[in-house]
Amino acid sequence: MRTLIRVAGIVAVLSLAACESTPNRLLTYAAAGTEIQAERLVGQMFGEDVWPLPYQGRQGAINIAEPLARMQARFPQLQQHLERGEIGLTDDGKLAVREVERVSPELFQLVRDENDDRDVFYYGMCIAVGHGDDSLSSWLSFVRTTFGKAWQAKSPAGWWRIGSKGEWVRK
Repeated sequence: MRTLIRVAGIVAVLSLAACESTPNRLLTYAAAGTEIQAERLVGQMFGEDVWPLPYQGRQGAINIAEPLARMQARFPQLQQHLERGEIGLTDDGKLAVREVERVSPELFQLVRDENDDRDVFYYGMCIAVGHGDDSLSSWLSFVRTTFGKAWQAKSPAGWWRIGSKGEWVRK
């Protein structure tokens, strides 16, 4: 009887491990799902060959595919400004204008549009991992920080980010 219970336990553990490793089905807890999504999405933006995003399409009332498509279309244009140091990354997964006095109103609008889409996408991520209810505000902070870390980790040398004390730091 003990052997049967051990075998059943081993089979259950192996089954769960196999489920987590498939590219199209993600069986994991919310924090890990968010980290995987951040790594894959940001990698996708930089042209990496990544597995499909675990959370795509409609998440509750939010269709995260729409803001994601706009973000992907906008990224090459933003990348030029990031490389020139006119804009930089924030810890909460957004963009900020770095050289306020030197940039055009169009760049301010471009950054605003990007940040608006990121807000919708991050909100959709909260819903996707099951935190669209009373825990939304605390979970939204975690999602933003997780994506902020992913953006900063994947960004190339020379890009700017806002440091922990509010100062601009070059990678």
